[in-house]
Amino acid sequence: LPTSGSGFIRQSRAQRAYGSGLLIDFLKSSSDRFTASNPTCGKLVINEIAVQNGGRYGNHRSHQNGSD
Repeated sequence: LPTSGSGFIRQSRAQRAYGSGLLIDFLKSSSDRFTASNPTCGKLVINEIAVQNGGRYGNHRSHQNGSD
């Protein structure tokens, strides 16, 4: 996930901002739609997603295969 887009700001380090192409596209498009529909709210803040290629991720037990 890039550092920012038209509808979001990524707050996490790049090493923890990986996801499938489908997930990243969803986050970009849904944040664009949200901010367009709610202009006074500002951009959405997205934090940690997953590490590259999935795997162990500290206390985030659901992030084991990079698909969520």
